[in-house]
Amino acid sequence: MKRFAVLLSRLERLRPPYGPCGICGGPDARHRMWDAMEGQSRTSDGITGTAIDLCVTKSEIRAVRAAYDEARRLHVRLPGRYPLQT
Repeated sequence: MKRFAVLLSRLERLRPPYGPCGICGGPDARHRMWDAMEGQSRTSDGITGTAIDLCVTKSEIRAVRAAYDEARRLHVRLPGRYPLQT
């Protein structure tokens, strides 16, 4: 769990919170960008193509992927969504 906390703090530094999500109403809109980075980077676009498409750095994508992988391993969600969402 400590590793997950470290990964989340890294995401906080890379992309600070900026308000509620306009789509789902969750308290933190960053999850939309994180979902896009995580999903697209695992397709044929890869990390480089995703970084270009979404105008983010490769290190940010790697940090997001590491956080998602650890969240899956621990069976927890990244913060920012309402608990009822999957």
